[in-house]
Amino acid sequence: MTRKENMLREAVQKEYLCNGKYACSERDYCRFCEGKNTAHDCDYECYADEFAKGFDAGWDACLKYLGEIPWNEAMNEICNR
Repeated sequence: MTRKENMLREAVQKEYLCNGKYACSERDYCRFCEGKNTAHDCDYECYADEFAKGFDAGWDACLKYLGEIPWNEAMNEICNR
């Protein structure tokens, strides 16, 4: 699993409280926990798949931006955030 995939998984679990006090009963099947199904396959009211699309878009946009500016500016952006 890539760093991006790990961070996405952590972000989804934090946002949707997958392992929280009222944990999702479909964790064994959902791709954001232990399974392979989409969130909608497990629970039609879960919007983790849409959240994941936004996460991916933001991640890709950030990397593209950092790749287009000089290295020292990119390091400043990373270190000062």
